[in-house]
Amino acid sequence: MIQSRFGFLFLSGLMLVFLGGISCGGGVHNSNPNGDITAPAAEIKFPPSEHFSTTSSTLIVRGTAQDAGGINTIHVNGIEAVSQDGFANWQAEIPLLPGENPIVVETEDVFANKNPQAAESSVYGSAFLTYAVSIVPDPNGDCIYVLDSGLNAVLCIKPDGPAQVIFNNDTAPNDPQLNKFPVDMVVDDNFIYVLGPWNNQYYAIARIPKAGGPAELVSNISNALYCPSSLAMDSDSFYVTSPCNDSVLRLSKTGGNIEIFFNNNTHPTIKLNYPVAMAVDSDFVYVADLSLKAVVRIPKTDKAATQAIIMNLSRPESLAVTGDDLYLLDTGDLLRFPKAGGTSTTIFNGDPDDTASSLGVDDTGFYLFNAGALLHLPRAGGEPSVIFDDDPVPNHINLRQIDGIAIDGDDLYLLDSGNVGSSGSKEAILRLPKNGGEPEVFFNNNSDPNSPRMITPHGLAVDSDSLYVTDYSTRKILRISKASKTAQEIFDGNDPNDPIL
Repeated sequence: MIQSRFGFLFLSGLMLVFLGGISCGGGVHNSNPNGDITAPAAEIKFPPSEHFSTTSSTLIVRGTAQDAGGINTIHVNGIEAVSQDGFANWQAEIPLLPGENPIVVETEDVFANKNPQAAESSVYGSAFLTYAVSIVPDPNGDCIYVLDSGLNAVLCIKPDGPAQVIFNNDTAPNDPQLNKFPVDMVVDDNFIYVLGPWNNQYYAIARIPKAGGPAELVSNISNALYCPSSLAMDSDSFYVTSPCNDSVLRLSKTGGNIEIFFNNNTHPTIKLNYPVAMAVDSDFVYVADLSLKAVVRIPKTDKAATQAIIMNLSRPESLAVTGDDLYLLDTGDLLRFPKAGGTSTTIFNGDPDDTASSLGVDDTGFYLFNAGALLHLPRAGGEPSVIFDDDPVPNHINLRQIDGIAIDGDDLYLLDSGNVGSSGSKEAILRLPKNGGEPEVFFNNNSDPNSPRMITPHGLAVDSDSLYVTDYSTRKILRISKASKTAQEIFDGNDPNDPIL
């Protein structure tokens, strides 16, 4: 009897605790008399859109939120937001990694209703420009357009602000897709025209609205555009240089068939040997030829009057024409020539070991791409200023062209082939803590003078003791010791006894 009574009292106590837990919401949540099961709505106000970019390692995301019963917390990428008005307006500072960073906002109200994806966006962070193959200042002065072959993207970089992606394959996934290594770009009042490999086929020209939007093919995808190296435009036509058959092709801006404007068979007076850059004005087409080390001027009407107007260049890379002058990047030096030919004027001396590779010109001056940064050089002279850089802090290690990532227990190893070259070496393999921090140079061609050199590394793997690198140019695989930071060849694709790499 006593045991039975104690059992009854024990069960009664448990029932009271259970009922009390229900009536009080388990002691965790507020009362929800109206049965609210809807999580708070949220909107991201900054960054203003997807494909925004910043050079900073962090970003303050700002937004608004609404909920009838009250908001308990908001998290952005797992970081708790702060607010002074009950989360009607909120902000959170999030870390950024190089490349694209998703932004995900999670909301929770006072009744524990959660939405783990209440708002989403993305931002490009840190090392943004990889390899700018074309720089075109907007004729209306709104921004500088950059075609980046590493990102497969067209960017609009404001002279005093951040960059924005106008086009990549994610902006309009159902339109023509731009493959790797686009070649060149021109701009008019309404459109951006990109010459490159489209839809996994031959090269073509596509136009993209300057305000952003889907790409539209202007030219037919054709093997006639095989091996293009540069694109220029006048009021009626596109011009394309082709170093594989030493010719200049012409195509109407409205589309149609591609015609041979100039080649060595039709106009043998001056023989092109490797045309790499081009500029056009109302009367002439100007072609920089890498093998001739010259600039050739081709009249649009009387091609028999074609002549080399600039000779004895070193390594011409980019060409522009404004007014009465031609501007040329030659081994990183910016030179000015009269259009009729004559003596050059050096505007800017580049570092021969770290040369600028692309050139744009407007009324204010010159735009150069060098070492991951977009620079502006005033026409009046002086030192170039940085418009956009992946890291404005001097002596910081910047990423250029990441062609391999390997991960071990604590670290990321990044193979940066954009900072390796046959003439020398900068950062090659970088080590970065997985939890963030400054990268360090783990190995480059200067680490050990007795180690094999990397020329065009492409591909990286790691195990407990070593890193392994494949090299496109040497056709070899190197093993790099983590302990000694020395390299040795473990496979040579040039050995006739081994399979070809």
